[in-house]
Amino acid sequence: MSGPEKPDEKPSPTKGLTEEELAKLKAAQRRNMILAVIGGLILAVLGWFAGQNMRGDDNGMAMYSEAQVISEFYVADNLGANQ
Repeated sequence: MSGPEKPDEKPSPTKGLTEEELAKLKAAQRRNMILAVIGGLILAVLGWFAGQNMRGDDNGMAMYSEAQVISEFYVADNLGANQ
């Protein structure tokens, strides 16, 4: 054997990236996380308003009963069959 042997070096996960590049990546990651949280909150609020709108009346009843919906489909189906 010629010369001292070096132990196998494990590749570091940051090999090839400078400190400046790492700082930019971490800043982008933080920015994306903040945008994701803000977007999630906006979607949650919009979902809440959509749920309130779907609920209908203030008394908590749906806008249409099941019988009304079925009768509307029945009428629409019969109208389409007559054409």
